[in-house]
Amino acid sequence: VQPGDKFVLCTDGVHGKLYWGTAAEIRRSNLDGTNVESVAAVATAGYAITLDPFADRLYWIDNSGAGAVRVAALDGSGAADLVSGVTAGIGLALDRSAGKLYWTENHGSPTSRLMRCDLDGTDVEVVFATATGIDGIATDPAAARLLYSALAAGEIRAVGDDGTGDTAIVATGAYPRELSFDRLSQHLYWAEEGAQ
Repeated sequence: VQPGDKFVLCTDGVHGKLYWGTAAEIRRSNLDGTNVESVAAVATAGYAITLDPFADRLYWIDNSGAGAVRVAALDGSGAADLVSGVTAGIGLALDRSAGKLYWTENHGSPTSRLMRCDLDGTDVEVVFATATGIDGIATDPAAARLLYSALAAGEIRAVGDDGTGDTAIVATGAYPRELSFDRLSQHLYWAEEGAQ
């Protein structure tokens, strides 16, 4: 990761790579930071990315124009829109076992919602809508739930993958952003920006 690079970081343990987004592109390197290369150009910051290394897939949100969830091979080849019409998307998570891709729309607004589709871009649906301003998202397939950062509430919350049972998990007291859930340890990690 280079100075000035920011945004999300994804690890591909299968191929020994790190992926991250900058304001202009998605990059990758070896796990030790060597062999940095550009994978895909992005129109509006490679903020939300997720990987499926077993299927050779890289997913990201492009908020330019009409907005889209995009997909490409891990080397960036074959880039295409998977779902178009994505409004102010920022969080992105994969549930490979269920064959679903999740994202958030209307980042930080009272009309925030969690969306999902099949991995081929079909069956797009709203899972859950809230006025708390959703930002980051993580999946917990074993518990059939989605974890999300509720910006206005300053909380990390969970909702069933059927959109029911919205429950606070932890009050952060700050501005919670990206989430990561470790299924093995059952630990939840998040980044926050402080009070806003």
